[in-house]
Amino acid sequence: MKTLLAVGLLITSSAFAKIISEEPSILTTQEVKVKVSNFCIAGDKVETKTAVSYCTEYNKVWVRDNGAGGRSDGHWNYECVASEFGKLSHPIKYTKATCHRELIREGDDKYLSPCTFTYAPATLATSYTFNIYKTTRSQTDYDVMTGQGLRKIKTKTVNLPVCN
Repeated sequence: MKTLLAVGLLITSSAFAKIISEEPSILTTQEVKVKVSNFCIAGDKVETKTAVSYCTEYNKVWVRDNGAGGRSDGHWNYECVASEFGKLSHPIKYTKATCHRELIREGDDKYLSPCTFTYAPATLATSYTFNIYKTTRSQTDYDVMTGQGLRKIKTKTVNLPVCN
């Protein structure tokens, strides 16, 4: 009877576990993030294996938040108003722009200076290695962002295949 109870507890506790992947994404030239396992190599670029719906036109909408100290703060939201269906892509060799900004303080206010860009040649990786985790009830290994117990199961490598 004790053996049966132990097996039942093992099955019950593992039924609540989730598998979590840290699979990286590629930001396509259409400004859509896609997981690397959904890409293949097509000549001098990578493209999605299948067609995807993506937004082509946005409306910029101001969303008001109630800020700290009684200030009226807010942020811009972008709502999709037109979309297309097609394969997404990103060149393997491209020019990477890096924004350099400074934090400016004026009294109690803080804001960022406008971007000063630098440009450098870059090459998109065609092989990606990332970790796979399983959720646990352990408090020794946990995700600091969510507080969820995690245990590393394995490391996975994705090599982008050549498109058919």
